[in-house]
Amino acid sequence: MKFLLIGASGFIGRHTLAYIKSQGYEVIGTQTKAKYPELIVFDLLKHRIGDQISPSFLSNDDCICGVIFSSMCQIDRCLIEREISYKVNVEKTCQLIDDLQAMGIKPVYISSDAVYEGMDGYYSEAHQPNPINEYGRQKAEVEKYIQQSVPDSLILRLSKIVGEDPAENHLFTEWYKQIESAHPIVCIAGQVFSPTFVKDVARAIVLSCEKRLSGLYNMANPVFFPREELAKQFVLALGKKVAIVCKEQEEFNFADRRTEKSYLDSNKFLKATGMQFTSMREVFRLFISKL
Repeated sequence: MKFLLIGASGFIGRHTLAYIKSQGYEVIGTQTKAKYPELIVFDLLKHRIGDQISPSFLSNDDCICGVIFSSMCQIDRCLIEREISYKVNVEKTCQLIDDLQAMGIKPVYISSDAVYEGMDGYYSEAHQPNPINEYGRQKAEVEKYIQQSVPDSLILRLSKIVGEDPAENHLFTEWYKQIESAHPIVCIAGQVFSPTFVKDVARAIVLSCEKRLSGLYNMANPVFFPREELAKQFVLALGKKVAIVCKEQEEFNFADRRTEKSYLDSNKFLKATGMQFTSMREVFRLFISKL
């Protein structure tokens, strides 16, 4: 088995690349701009993937999984710059999926809980997407295209991804900086999600490919939290004191809506893989050990 990671310079992509290498698999990772010498340059807006990778990578009968991380994922930006975000997240991504299939590479599309409207929560794969923001609409459109055009591909829906490294940019780092500066942690009132450890995501992607999964799966920690409760537990784990403030979404002046109850039912994935996810308490412990 081989892996092609589209967008290996991002938060999830970097961890997935490292995990794949640790397992001894051959892997190529891409980046939009030349920043990391170990990654090849592939810009969705400028390139076709077949022109950027060596033909020798395709030269034998190994199963190749092409994992698609790359996207414009800033929710407000997707709406404000809709023309470019749609081109990247939908038009060029669908073109990439077609190119991967033509090259004999199995597409593995990384999607999002943003495809749901967030009114009810605990969404399973049987629930129909009904996104309330532009980012979610774009993700849902690509999902539909894949299901109609490449039914043997794999779609993995993620929820909120967190890490254990204070040097990386993720939710816990953001909260830690606020705690250290004595600023309150401000949460959207009523928001509930499925925080998932980034290294679990990397491991789960590889496990999904090893088990030759196809179709649609929610791939998230089965334990979900109100955002303010997760913040409370994080602060307690640090032994700190800081105010945790909840505000209605309208008070944030977002350009586009955020889903409020986006937590996922991942039972289908758990049954298919036997995956066990890391608890948030353990992620807190790892984070604190690196301070």
